[in-house]
Amino acid sequence: MITGCDSVGVLDQAIAAALAFKPLSPAEVQRLLERTTQAASAGKFERFESGDNFDSTAKHPHWLEDAKI
Repeated sequence: MITGCDSVGVLDQAIAAALAFKPLSPAEVQRLLERTTQAASAGKFERFESGDNFDSTAKHPHWLEDAKI
């Protein structure tokens, strides 16, 4: 998780969230997936993640040719 910390209070909040994190059980994951599969597969709510509409790199593939990684 990347989080912007623009103050000590926000940093403290992020650290508290990380320390309190408890992963979902396999049964909880399964229930969550069952409840969200239809919305996730349609791409209706998060078009920026499911298509090229908001991907400038897709519109400018030459940018990747010059990338130094």
